[in-house]
Amino acid sequence: MSRFIDLTGKEFGSLKVIHRAENIKSHTAWLCECECGNIKVIRGESLKSGRTVSCGCYNKNKNLTHGHAKTNNVSPEYRSWVQMISRCSNPNYPQYYYYGGRGIEVCDRWKKSFINFLKDMGKKPSNDYSLERLDVNKGYSPDNCIWANKTQQSRNRRVSINNQTGYRGIGWYRQGNKYRVQIRANKKKIHIGYFDTLEEAIKAREQAEKTYWKDIKRPLSMAVN
Repeated sequence: MSRFIDLTGKEFGSLKVIHRAENIKSHTAWLCECECGNIKVIRGESLKSGRTVSCGCYNKNKNLTHGHAKTNNVSPEYRSWVQMISRCSNPNYPQYYYYGGRGIEVCDRWKKSFINFLKDMGKKPSNDYSLERLDVNKGYSPDNCIWANKTQQSRNRRVSINNQTGYRGIGWYRQGNKYRVQIRANKKKIHIGYFDTLEEAIKAREQAEKTYWKDIKRPLSMAVN
């Protein structure tokens, strides 16, 4: 049985949870107030998944007249936009610690307008794609974001805090007293070589990414503060 999570006071898009409501069939439901002032009962799973981000008042909101936020028919692009802003600005959002909590912000052009976001990013190629930052240490902006598939996402993860070199795929080989460079491609770990200096290892890793990861362009990811 999943643990009950109290959503009272939390915000999801334009909605703020007031208190728990009577269940909708077997589903937990919550009484929510929309930014427009409307009150509506919404299923908890719809709030947490991002499927419902407003009461349906998109015609009353300049940013929502695009038709991407219709009640129970929120577009994937609009959902990504709302979740992006929530991750960076809402301390109650489950993933806030990893984004806004460590200084990741949304550029003003996107924060103020979904239409600008849609113009810059275009439509998601498919449901297998999600919004990804090329440099995971920088914020959300047109020059740092792409729609990425699962393979691209896995390549773009932040460097582990246990990585002493600060660079993904570069480790210290104690036995040989050298830096060891590796890369993962086609579900295999590929050994690139051993290098005397970190600078040489970084160049080798960058070249390996250009060779094996031709479908994504990004700077070599460094460790996060």
